[in-house]
Amino acid sequence: MLLRAENLALRYSNGALGIEDVSIEIDEGHLVALIGVNGAGKTTTCRALSGFLKTEDMKIVRGKVFFDGADVTGREPHQLTRIGISAVPERNKVFPNLSVREHFISAGMHRSRAERNQMLEFGLQLFPRIRERMKQSAGKLSGGEQQMVAIIRALVSHPRLLIVDEMTLGLHASLRGPLFEALKTIAAKGTACLIIDESTAHTLANAEYCYLLEGGRTTKRGRTADFANNDLLDPGYASA
Repeated sequence: MLLRAENLALRYSNGALGIEDVSIEIDEGHLVALIGVNGAGKTTTCRALSGFLKTEDMKIVRGKVFFDGADVTGREPHQLTRIGISAVPERNKVFPNLSVREHFISAGMHRSRAERNQMLEFGLQLFPRIRERMKQSAGKLSGGEQQMVAIIRALVSHPRLLIVDEMTLGLHASLRGPLFEALKTIAAKGTACLIIDESTAHTLANAEYCYLLEGGRTTKRGRTADFANNDLLDPGYASA
């Protein structure tokens, strides 16, 4: 098993609940999704797995995170990136004043130039329009293009696990198909993907395995077929 989170519980510094009891397993090359209503703990879980806790004034108070058999509980984002976990966060996906090319040059410095170039080319094949935007400031790109840049930048680090939080939030519905297809291609190449998206229907149509979070707890897990034709597709669950 590539990543295993066991009974995670997080708290904010003021004592407020982050998540209460979340357990997740992700194997190499699999596309896995977290689903649930707003406030269920999906983004908090992603932050715990990708190391973005101090910036949110949170800490793990119970549970463990293992990556490739090693205990990585509470490690910082730069430490996790070096061992193979890259994340595309819900917000602040790009640096507005940097060019698109500068985003890629600054990523994956722990990898060889050949490895970085290989993954950059892979990313540009996934999103060909970004090849034409290399000299532009990232802040001038459309929201969809910024998401594409953020995913490519994460890929340059040559991750074994890619975490994408709120992938299509605020984007035109026409982008859901291409973005999900890109993740499926990434997973097919061997990089595991953990995805949160506001479109539960698209998530269930593309992910292989799902975890349902309710009230900061993992309440159901299984293959996406196990979630079909139930109330998760109601409007209340259409928003992440």
